[in-house]
Amino acid sequence: MNKTLFNVVFYSKNSNLILASKIKDIFKKHKMHTSYLNEIDDVILKKYFKINFLVLDFTSYSLDDRSLELLIKLKNEGYIFKIVVLVKDKNVFDNENFDLILCEDGIDEELEKYLLSIKLDDFKKNINPTNISIIGDFLVELGLSPKYDGFLILIKAISYYLPRNLQIRNLNLTLYPYLSNSLLTSKQNIEMSLRTVIKCGYKNNNLNKYFTCCPTIKEFLNFCLAKVYGRLELNT
Repeated sequence: MNKTLFNVVFYSKNSNLILASKIKDIFKKHKMHTSYLNEIDDVILKKYFKINFLVLDFTSYSLDDRSLELLIKLKNEGYIFKIVVLVKDKNVFDNENFDLILCEDGIDEELEKYLLSIKLDDFKKNINPTNISIIGDFLVELGLSPKYDGFLILIKAISYYLPRNLQIRNLNLTLYPYLSNSLLTSKQNIEMSLRTVIKCGYKNNNLNKYFTCCPTIKEFLNFCLAKVYGRLELNT
């Protein structure tokens, strides 16, 4: 059975650590992992691959129109499922794309009520079960971090081989040129980014139950393809 990791990103321009800690504890009870941001950026947000809840701290600062438009765009494109805004006054901010929560002393209770109001089954239906989603979930379960550029490149690399059902041979002749053209970067950068995300996953003891030593890029891709093929069969 494919387990989905629920990702939460908390944004606070002034790095409200007290509120951040509360948010983390609340979501942790619901088996959700929280990351922190103090800037809204298209590239940074997409590195998370899929954000189930984006929680915005508007208790002290709001966002400019351009940033709000970006978030709405990412939500419409499926990168973000729910955008939750914490406010001190519900009359200050009003937008149908955002769910407002009054942030007073009872933030714990208010957020708990909100989470409980979203049925888990309905939540899962809103997660697009595409190949890319399955690959991303699998890499996260392996312990690889979306914060690395190589994470997104791995998703694209695995996606490249899936429909072709090809044996991975010379990466320099096939995969690297494809990734270089699609991501507008050099083949050297592609290779370095892939090595980095794999090495970090292995260093953190996340891959050592599958490999006796740090795998090469080709070894890791072959391993991932075999696992992802199995998951795709379960989802058909």
